[in-house]
Amino acid sequence: MEIRYQIFEKENLLVEKFAGDLSVELYLQYTGFIMQHSLRRSIKKVLIDFRDIVFEDMYQRDFDDVLDKMKEIRENARNNEIQIQNTKVVFWVDKPIPTVIAHIFKNSFPNYNYYSSEKHVIENLEIPEHLVDLENIVENLKNTF
Repeated sequence: MEIRYQIFEKENLLVEKFAGDLSVELYLQYTGFIMQHSLRRSIKKVLIDFRDIVFEDMYQRDFDDVLDKMKEIRENARNNEIQIQNTKVVFWVDKPIPTVIAHIFKNSFPNYNYYSSEKHVIENLEIPEHLVDLENIVENLKNTF
């Protein structure tokens, strides 16, 4: 799995892109890392691009266990840092399994949502005009974890 990200400090925005086969271990490492960095920068909006994540072996693993681990990570981060509660998180999805995972997150966390259209992502996160070409931004994220 590849994780790319960029923090747009002026806009209080974190953009993340997950691609390739899901690695729960890498996801755990990255989440701890990015929580530390984003908390110091007053991030209020997060875009998580799940369009290129692959959950192929999710059928072979225990889907519920993996999902519970992912939810536990987010819950721990939210409980440990009050600032996270004020952060709006949007998953950008376009396939059934990532959409189901995003839906479960949405049901667990009131500040989470998911959309399949760029327009709805932009509207929900109130992306400023100079960043509305999300396809280009996501394809050119500066950092890789």
